[in-house]
Amino acid sequence: MRKFILLVMLVWFVAFVSGAASGALKTGIEKYTVHITSISPFGMASCSGTVITNTDKYSEVLTCKHCIARDRETIIEGNKVVKIITSSGEDLAIFIVEGKFKGKEVPKFAIKNEEINKTIYMFGRPGFVAKYLKKGKIAAYTSEWGWAKLEVNPGCSGSGLFNEKDELIGVVWGAYTEASTGGGFFTEPIGGTKMGIFTPLDKVQKFLKKVK
Repeated sequence: MRKFILLVMLVWFVAFVSGAASGALKTGIEKYTVHITSISPFGMASCSGTVITNTDKYSEVLTCKHCIARDRETIIEGNKVVKIITSSGEDLAIFIVEGKFKGKEVPKFAIKNEEINKTIYMFGRPGFVAKYLKKGKIAAYTSEWGWAKLEVNPGCSGSGLFNEKDELIGVVWGAYTEASTGGGFFTEPIGGTKMGIFTPLDKVQKFLKKVK
């Protein structure tokens, strides 16, 4: 009986892991996402980003401005960042590396901001064992940013937000957490009820048109 229970548990575990893996491939957005690491003598910081140019000569990654680590070497998928372009008004930046990201592709951009209550996806922390494929819905837009019913975990800052067609519709920069100590804004919240915050497509496109 004990062996039978252990066998059932093993089958369940394999099915669970397989399901998690297939879930990570559900929309295919992992091929657009890269892991950003900043290294210093005092430790390491991580963010995520979306490949927007991928050529043999150079590649560009769209991410958050707050992912810039001063006086630290920044590496993306093994490639050293050689140049950074930032937005003056939004939490947006483009990290540029020499060479091409193997196995990565450039996503299509949506035509307009995604509608309220539409399903969206985020893939964050691609360089970690604990990767985050999150599914949510667009909750609201303000004059400054977009809100999504979406769990945002540490290391997910800079992740692209995608619609069900795998089109880019925004860049995640943080979350609002209703913690037991009171609500507040955090770029990497831990605990509490979360609402993801992102820079909408129209602001992303405005930034890209200005710098590219």
